[in-house]
Amino acid sequence: MAQLKSTTVNGNLSVTGNFNFNSVWGGTFTCNSGYNASGTLWKIGNLVIGNFTFATKSGVSIHSWNWTTICPAGAIPSAFRPNVNRSQYIALQGVGAGSMSFNADGSIGINCYGEFGGPWAGGLQIIYPIN
Repeated sequence: MAQLKSTTVNGNLSVTGNFNFNSVWGGTFTCNSGYNASGTLWKIGNLVIGNFTFATKSGVSIHSWNWTTICPAGAIPSAFRPNVNRSQYIALQGVGAGSMSFNADGSIGINCYGEFGGPWAGGLQIIYPIN
């Protein structure tokens, strides 16, 4: 096991110290047409922490109050998938709050409470249990 020296869990909490992590993945997620996403995921025991950024291409919108799958099944590497769908609240400038979902099938979804019209970008720090 390698050691992770420090990471930001969310915008208000920074965890610093030496703790073992099982594995790390970083790169670009496979996404549906019109979306881009990238990030880094660390697995620490049964917990995944990391960062996630996404963007819509010009002319692509995420409609309000509807779940939109931005990355299809299999986008999250199998070692980092939760066993049930996990949602996190997000805040997006201009459209208010919303939710991101990291799903058991490896897909990633978003639900905005306002229209998110492209080209727009967002990002978040993620943390969820995998079992």
